[in-house]
Amino acid sequence: MTDGAAKPAGRLTTITAVVALIVSIAAMIPNVVGFLEYRNKMSAPLMDWGMPDRVRLVQYQAGDETIIEAYVQPTFVNRGLNTRVEVIRGMGLSMEPTEGGPAIEFRWRNHGKFSASTPSGSLTRCVAEEYTGDTGSLVAAPNQALAPVVLFGPKVERTDPYFEPGSYQMTLTVERTANETPMEKTVEVTLTQDAIDLMDECKTAILLPANPSEET
Repeated sequence: MTDGAAKPAGRLTTITAVVALIVSIAAMIPNVVGFLEYRNKMSAPLMDWGMPDRVRLVQYQAGDETIIEAYVQPTFVNRGLNTRVEVIRGMGLSMEPTEGGPAIEFRWRNHGKFSASTPSGSLTRCVAEEYTGDTGSLVAAPNQALAPVVLFGPKVERTDPYFEPGSYQMTLTVERTANETPMEKTVEVTLTQDAIDLMDECKTAILLPANPSEET
């Protein structure tokens, strides 16, 4: 009788211990998840970035071809709490009329720098561009700021002009290695007929104000 009574008691003790272990492990899960999230936050770069308050656009006729380009100088700051670098591996640009209409897609072509020439008004003027480097990954070390001048050209070459008088939503898309989700920001650029005529006269970029978009 003693052996028979001991076996159920022993099984009950084992079950109780297993249940206690499961409850203990379950109680630890939130702490483990919290620790992993914290470690992720501490180990990953933290990128702040912004769009400029001025952009440069090009549009003029060259024989049977229309030359269209966009120059943007975004700023990137890596505020990571560690020594990991942030790598920007790709950028894309699109523009579309604020009031609706077909968009134009641009691809990242190269980097450059500018010098002002032929002033025409306070914000709109011709600017000369100088090539400084091909496209390639941009590396931001912790507490380092980057402000590259990026040249974008249409993904599909055009024979007819794209820009007409009106407002356009300009959206910059940035791809980075630390996060699979692209970053996007939008500004609004307004083109007058005078600005379009100036682009054709300059045969180079003109400087235009860019305002934060309500859609951003």
